[in-house]
Amino acid sequence: MRARSKRHSGVQTGSDVAHVFAYGTLLDPARVEALIGRISRWRYLGRGTVQGRLYNLGAYPAFTPGSDADEHVPGVVIEFDNGQQALARLDAYEDVGAGLYRRERCLVRLVGGDMMAAWVYVYCLSVSGLRRIRAWPVHFDD
Repeated sequence: MRARSKRHSGVQTGSDVAHVFAYGTLLDPARVEALIGRISRWRYLGRGTVQGRLYNLGAYPAFTPGSDADEHVPGVVIEFDNGQQALARLDAYEDVGAGLYRRERCLVRLVGGDMMAAWVYVYCLSVSGLRRIRAWPVHFDD
């Protein structure tokens, strides 16, 4: 995936840069811009996968990490130049304080095969009874 233009391009590598693996609602650039655009420049670095499972919660998905090498969740890595402020805003969006999600480090396998570390939001509640999906948004063949 190519980097987005406009405000999103030109993210500078520095000490406050943060990388987030997005697998759900943050795949929508309009949503990312609405949440983060005033506090940080951002860009999509590329597509990749993380080990784990995805579940359908209706309006958004739930990610849980996994150790099975055959279970991968697709998504994109987003780079934020004002990392601490962007992560604080994303933590609020993901209801980290209420215990709905927690932010943790993960390894992302990029499409070209390279690996990189990024933050991912992990669902904290029970997934018992939820339908597993392969990707977000949900398609009829999932």
